[in-house]
Amino acid sequence: MRTRAAVLRRVSPPRPCSETRPVEVEELELGAPRAGEVLGGAARAPWKVRVSRPDRGR
Repeated sequence: MRTRAAVLRRVSPPRPCSETRPVEVEELELGAPRAGEVLGGAARAPWKVRVSRPDRGR
């Protein structure tokens, strides 16, 4: 099974992360689940972002 996943390449990388890029989105090949494993999934959902604005007292 082919899938796309976010892969963490480095733990505690030097900053800024925009330059060291510790996380990469890659296409991976997953094998079938082995004994004691299960195949799971997640659906894409819209994200809600709350922005703090000093002029609104938050």
